[in-house]
Amino acid sequence: MTSPTIKKQYKHIIVGAGPAGLQIGYCLQKAGEEYLILEKGNTPGEFYKKYPVHRKLISINKKYTGNDNKEFNLRHDWNSLLADTGEAFTDYSDEYYPNAEDMVQYLTDFREEHSLNIKTSTAVYKIEKTVSGYCINDDEYRCEKLIIASGVVPNIPDIAGIEYALGYEDVSIEKETFKNKNVLIIGKGNSAFETANHITDVAACIHMIGRSELQQAYSTHYPGHLRSVNSEFLDTYQLKSLNAILQYQESDVLEIKKNSNKYRLYINGNDDGACSYDYVIRCTGFKFDSSIFYGMSLDIENNLPVLTPKFESINAPNLFFAGTLIQNLSYRKSTLAFIHGFRYAARSMVNIITDNWPVSLLTKPELDNHIINRISTSSGLVQLYSYLCDAVIPDGDTYKYIEEVPINYLLQVQRGNFFTIHMEYGFTEEDDIFAEDRVRQYNKYGYASKFLHPVIRRYIKHTPGDKQKTLLKCTCGKWVEKPYILEQIPPCKKGNSPWVPDISCPACNSNIKRSLKTLKCIDSTKNNKIYEHHIPEDLQIRFDDAYTGDDFYTGPLRSFLKEMCNE
Repeated sequence: MTSPTIKKQYKHIIVGAGPAGLQIGYCLQKAGEEYLILEKGNTPGEFYKKYPVHRKLISINKKYTGNDNKEFNLRHDWNSLLADTGEAFTDYSDEYYPNAEDMVQYLTDFREEHSLNIKTSTAVYKIEKTVSGYCINDDEYRCEKLIIASGVVPNIPDIAGIEYALGYEDVSIEKETFKNKNVLIIGKGNSAFETANHITDVAACIHMIGRSELQQAYSTHYPGHLRSVNSEFLDTYQLKSLNAILQYQESDVLEIKKNSNKYRLYINGNDDGACSYDYVIRCTGFKFDSSIFYGMSLDIENNLPVLTPKFESINAPNLFFAGTLIQNLSYRKSTLAFIHGFRYAARSMVNIITDNWPVSLLTKPELDNHIINRISTSSGLVQLYSYLCDAVIPDGDTYKYIEEVPINYLLQVQRGNFFTIHMEYGFTEEDDIFAEDRVRQYNKYGYASKFLHPVIRRYIKHTPGDKQKTLLKCTCGKWVEKPYILEQIPPCKKGNSPWVPDISCPACNSNIKRSLKTLKCIDSTKNNKIYEHHIPEDLQIRFDDAYTGDDFYTGPLRSFLKEMCNE
């Protein structure tokens, strides 16, 4: 018996010709690497021919910025791929929230503009590991390195009777279908609100139910949370227009029961006399489809593959992931799930797998100017805040400057002394994002700004594996480690370690926080209940005077701190 003939063998094969697959293909081609993209559809961007179902994208397309700097403008263009030449997505639409059809056309033209090597109408149904790499579709294709840039399927929750629900992928866009009907929507994400908004003007009543707490993107800065463009439905609930938004708990058992042509939702066996529904619609997102991997066990978390900082599966060497599938590297904290985030991650991935990072060698004056320019114009540092950084490595009288390196990857491979430059938000979930003091534009309190702002960190004698330490530089020139004050606070009565939100320099009169008025601590014995303690005025520490760590917490204040949580 003869072995099947291998049609094609490549160094890199990319599965999926969506935005991520095209971006990686472009970067590999620019680097002079051999590659092939396999796409099941007959054109790139097959996903966008169907999704979003109601056709309005929620990715920002700000065409007019008053600036002709291409790099700066990418801060406000969430749809374009990274390329040296060719048209931007802003040339395809003037709409702030464009139509998905424009994305299909843009991706098709991007492929043609850059002559990317794509094999269309080729579905990948089987992937197997070999000694030297991977074989695809029973040895139809082989490669050394495999990059998965597609492969999501609807996420169907484990709810009895869920088969009665229409999937978001199949829901009708004809409003007449839902005219004067009662509708239950399962899910509370953007697709759920998109669907509710579409039928609000015809449905008799709409109930929306989900397990997770409703979070809005303008508050969390995560673009995957509810976007204001989709939040119209909130008014119909809060202003009492026969619609409702409900929540169930992780431990609750849900069941959909059908009686004649009506449906009822039961929670823990009880429907609480709720109304019956004419339609149930499932809008519960997508998940990674691992069914194409044969003889391979891949770790899954949050319905996504678990990856190393190199975008590589922790289970299979030289199996990489791209696009929305890399979210676990910064789950719901940055923009890795979206084009305006993963386009930079794709470029970084190619630099990693080809071991070819562009490096600039700068003098001290050049370094100062370059950092200011990067902070002012870089789109990658802004879009992938807290994930990508620029690295500055001293090299004699000059400095090596490396742009847009994943921070976790850098800390894994770099040792010695170096600096990082990246962008951060200076707020916590408890903060009021519209508070009067949300903007901090002066040096002394700049780090506390709730808006995105640059942060420079210094690593001294770093060894891969070291825990990251945050250093703040006081105006006196002293670098202060952020946990400094925390280490001086004694545990409270219950053994919980309190924390303060800010720190002050122990070496001079220039202070970040004027006084210590409150402390918080978490009680792990009471489901992480948070206690906030107001320190009596006569015991409050003023940071107007210099102090040292040895005698910072003494006397009556120390006794007060020890008695905290004594309830």
